[in-house]
Amino acid sequence: MSCRLAWLVLALGVGCGPGEGSAVDHRPDLQLISAQREELPPWLRPTDIPLSCDGSARGRFSGADSAHLYPLTALPGHEITIRFSGGYEWTHGAAVALYHAPSGRLARLMRNPWDSRVTTSYESEDEQSFLLAVYSLTWEADGPYLLEIECRPLRR
Repeated sequence: MSCRLAWLVLALGVGCGPGEGSAVDHRPDLQLISAQREELPPWLRPTDIPLSCDGSARGRFSGADSAHLYPLTALPGHEITIRFSGGYEWTHGAAVALYHAPSGRLARLMRNPWDSRVTTSYESEDEQSFLLAVYSLTWEADGPYLLEIECRPLRR
């Protein structure tokens, strides 16, 4: 098989079944979540590690445990920059989703199907409480990750 054909097969997911990186195997993005643990999707594991401006957290994905939810407190009138760096195979992709708390409305979503790293920013006018989800795009991934939060005052 030529390199071009092999790349096309890989890119299109041809011949891949569930668990092998097919598009069908990818995790859904949620537009709305609940702040109540018992109402969260079973694949999203809440953590008890609070994050805030200029903070960071180290975590680890292990198999199906590859989607984590953090409480985040941010300063109003700041731009929040979120950097996720996964130490797992790039083929699993990465996503960061920021939700308003307590409404659970999606504020910002950034996906990267071609790498295990993703960065996004959000301008927080009045909001202070968020829920921050980080996850692989596939249902399973193995490896450590680093999550970094940076806040800068909005320029007016």
